[in-house]
Amino acid sequence: MHLHDEFWSEDPALSVSRQAPLDVAEILRGIKSELLRLWGDIRVQGELRSFKPYPSGHIYFDLRDRREDALLSCVIFRRDAQRLTFRPKVGDVVELSGTLNIYEPRGQLNFVARSMKPAGAGDLFAQFLALKEKLAAEGLFDADRKRALPPYPATIGVVTSPEAAALRDVVRTLRRSAPWVRIILYPASVQGEAAEGEILRALAAAAARREADVLLLVRGGGSIADLWSFNSERIARMIPTMPMPVVCGVGHEVDFTIADFVSDLRAATPTAAAAAAVEGWVHAAERLLMLRRRLTSNTQNALRLARMRLSRADRLRFAYRTFLQDRRARLAAVGDFRRFLLQYLDRLSQRADGLQDQLQAAAVRRLELLRGQLVLDRTRLAARRPDIAAHRGDVERAQTALARAAQRQLEMNRTRLDALQARLQALDMARVLARGYCIATTTQGRVVRNASNLTVGEPLALHFSSGEAQAVVSRVGDALSAHKS
Repeated sequence: MHLHDEFWSEDPALSVSRQAPLDVAEILRGIKSELLRLWGDIRVQGELRSFKPYPSGHIYFDLRDRREDALLSCVIFRRDAQRLTFRPKVGDVVELSGTLNIYEPRGQLNFVARSMKPAGAGDLFAQFLALKEKLAAEGLFDADRKRALPPYPATIGVVTSPEAAALRDVVRTLRRSAPWVRIILYPASVQGEAAEGEILRALAAAAARREADVLLLVRGGGSIADLWSFNSERIARMIPTMPMPVVCGVGHEVDFTIADFVSDLRAATPTAAAAAAVEGWVHAAERLLMLRRRLTSNTQNALRLARMRLSRADRLRFAYRTFLQDRRARLAAVGDFRRFLLQYLDRLSQRADGLQDQLQAAAVRRLELLRGQLVLDRTRLAARRPDIAAHRGDVERAQTALARAAQRQLEMNRTRLDALQARLQALDMARVLARGYCIATTTQGRVVRNASNLTVGEPLALHFSSGEAQAVVSRVGDALSAHKS
């Protein structure tokens, strides 16, 4: 049964009028209703062929079948597009949930999607949960296996891609918080089929060289497929065996991977991972001040206690001198660190002064260049400025000549029009008939121009200036006679 027959057969009252022509909108609404009834809510999978977000928040795209040459127009409206958990792009294979629809203004079939997710994400998540349960049962996630980070690391290793934005975030954070810390990059791809092997090789290199006090394993956010390398069982088993603590900063706050669970510390982002690695250095100045206060307090308490216990002045002086020497030695160590920080600040100030001088010099050179260009442009403009006064007379003469030529042409056209009108009136058929002539036509409406084409008894219609008459041919010859019927 055709769709048209099935739709109209449901209503007997409507089936009576099936012979009447249908409106286009009526047909499209019927097709839309049948699509919803027959298909309902469905899921469809394919490759994004195009992807066009609009300012309204709606997203229009085409879904292509990867095996056959087939294309389906799709739309996801703003209220549903706002719930997307990843950034689709052309070439992604996605799974949609929604309904088939007919866009009536164009009569076009499309698919209204209510949700979109990467194809196969459900299978990946199931694998993720299975591996997580397996490793948790073996105790790889236990808190007592986690190692504390060194409070003042001198060298920090980073395992990530050299082109990753995560590396720039880590370096920026470390340079801002502890610029004296050495950074070593162990390059590895963080996405794709080769990522797992490269990450394993980078971890092995870091373990063999033993250069870093703490190791950062980082990359930016993405879908579960993008982060799948960090769900590798081989990587998960290698992280706890590293000779240094490992901080995992993969993705964003909501992203979790197997590497997060087995690492010594899980950070929400690469930036947070870098901040956690140098947290001790960030609070070093506060800790030094606290230690100094404690040292002063302890010294004063010790002196008071010594005064109470020592009865002789010489023993008191000896003990006091010894105690001061010890405290001076400790304060000297604190002073060395303070001088290091001051020297570093001086170097930063000198660098800032140098950059300021360079900026001022560049600004002066740019200003001089612009001034020279302005003078040159003014000179060129003055040389090209037209002499309006000299050409005003030419323009006025040209206007006068143009007006005269237009008047002459108008008069010639009027004379020609009058002549053509006189000729047209002379050829007017009504005037010819008014002079006593008539026009004879056959029953087929053909004008009779030659008597030899007529036959005796043939009826004719005679058209006069006023009215018509019917006639019959009685004789055909040199003198044609007819009588009225």
